Amino acid sequence: MIDKLDVTHTGTLGIQALLAGILRGDGNVKANFDNAQVPSTSPPFIRAGAGGLIDFYLGASTPFTVPCLITKVNYQSTVEGKVEYDFDVSLNSLAGNYVYPVA
Repeated sequence: MIDKLDVTHTGTLGIQALLAGILRGDGNVKANFDNAQVPSTSPPFIRAGAGGLIDFYLGASTPFTVPCLITKVNYQSTVEGKVEYDFDVSLNSLAGNYVYPVA
């Protein structure tokens, strides 16, 4: 999402005029815990404060590549020994380039 900046003035005759502001993004990723690939170790180094790139494949050959900062990690025990975890991310251009998929 973007911030919308209201630049309405007398030249727009009082009709709302907007500019696109800062591109922002927040999300949550969910997964099952695997002892063979502990998420907090390197790779994938999923810890609060870590930054990196996440690829989202939506059927295209090239994914959305989203630079992000991990802001929170949660673990949850469920039935029969299964452990799930999820982590919150926020868009962070310091971790790399945001890339839209191409056809």
